Amino acid sequence: MKTEQVKTRKLIVDKYLDNQAFSQLQLAKQLNLPKTTTQNVLSNFRKTLTIERKPGSSRKKGTMDNKLKQKILAVFRRNCNLSEWLVAEKVETSASTVHQIKGRANL
Repeated sequence: MKTEQVKTRKLIVDKYLDNQAFSQLQLAKQLNLPKTTTQNVLSNFRKTLTIERKPGSSRKKGTMDNKLKQKILAVFRRNCNLSEWLVAEKVETSASTVHQIKGRANL
């Protein structure tokens, strides 16, 4: 987790524990933060009693299907002038998936 996020979460929880009479809206205004941020941090704090996020809760990177990746790269190796749309039709996936895989492979 980024240090700024940790500092913000800690600040929200500390202010909340110092004076629980504050509403979430008052707390958000006092800290100059969005109301939803304070709501989410306090909600997670009440459930877990910690400011840390759950492990593995970040956005997943990469293609889940390595066979699909291999198919796409093989098609481009055979004919690098094909459009992403045609390759997507050949391997039965979306053009955006083909674009992502092509970009990561620097093709």
